[in-house]
Amino acid sequence: MGAWVCECASAGVCGYARGRARIPSPAQPPAHTPRHPHTPTTPLRASALILALWTLFFLATLALAVGAYVGANVELARRFSADTAAYALARAAIEKGIMLAAADTNAWDAAGEPWHSEAEFRDVSLGAGTYSVLTVSPLPDGGTATNYGLFDQERLVNINTADAGLLAALFEVGAGAERSRAEDLAAAVIDWRDADDGMLTGGAEDEYYRRLSPPYHCHDGPFGSMHEVRLVKGVDEELFRGIRGLATVHGTGKVNVNTAPLPVLLVLAAAQGGSRPVASSLAAKIVRFREAGNAFQVPSLTEMAGQLNAFSTLSGEEADLLARMARRYMGLDATCFSGTARGAAAGGERLIDFVFDRRDRALLYWYER
Repeated sequence: MGAWVCECASAGVCGYARGRARIPSPAQPPAHTPRHPHTPTTPLRASALILALWTLFFLATLALAVGAYVGANVELARRFSADTAAYALARAAIEKGIMLAAADTNAWDAAGEPWHSEAEFRDVSLGAGTYSVLTVSPLPDGGTATNYGLFDQERLVNINTADAGLLAALFEVGAGAERSRAEDLAAAVIDWRDADDGMLTGGAEDEYYRRLSPPYHCHDGPFGSMHEVRLVKGVDEELFRGIRGLATVHGTGKVNVNTAPLPVLLVLAAAQGGSRPVASSLAAKIVRFREAGNAFQVPSLTEMAGQLNAFSTLSGEEADLLARMARRYMGLDATCFSGTARGAAAGGERLIDFVFDRRDRALLYWYER
């Protein structure tokens, strides 16, 4: 192969003159060396495409994550707003109940008054929501009854003030306990709520409760709630179900004859020694008298008997039993009112159980759920 001679050798300016050959350095090719016309570029383009696809995937994933986060927070904010509105509606229902009860200044309280009106307290519209005040009462057969409006606590037997005879009748008539057992239960209830350590026949004091497993102390004070009755000696779940819809821990202790349900009237009659036929007949006449839109308005035995006798003739035994019941246990009005306030707005709902004392203008119980 012949020696390579630079084209500019003849000009006398090249170091390759006189026929000496020099191979160009691979690191610094001559400026005029042409690029090969078939240099490959396909791998570079493929890498750029993959990088672009990964970038798009990352951005799409990020967008989905951000969207989910924002959506969750928007839903949380919506629920919070709905819950807040529902709570405000429930509070408004309670304020309305207190106002209507305070505005009722007559000498009696009956179911036909505004504080007990279904129209005033069932799904009442306010703004973008509704409110209600209702009471779900347990029935002896295990069912429940729902009524709208305030529920006066004086329609029930006050377990903090009831005497031994009334407590025994409550367990016997209300829960079906035998007479001897009902008397023992009454003694145990009185021992639980009184402040002394003296034990009544059939009752129980601190020594008994401290031997239980787990042990606890006798309260020696008023019941704070009806559920506390379950702690009393001898009161099992079946007995408690029988009396819980008939008794309360609030009120003056007098039973409002204008609102007391039939089973409570039967308990009062039994406590005063009324025979079952006479007690049943008298209680039924009182209920029919009220259902006809009437109310006992004057706290007088003579007036009460006269009103009832004019509506449905009383026998001598019934009149005598009514007088004993009224003298010992009955009243015509109420001081404490209760209910469950329900507020609903945009899918949110709040419930508040409450009891307030109209006379003292005080809240006695408040439970949010």
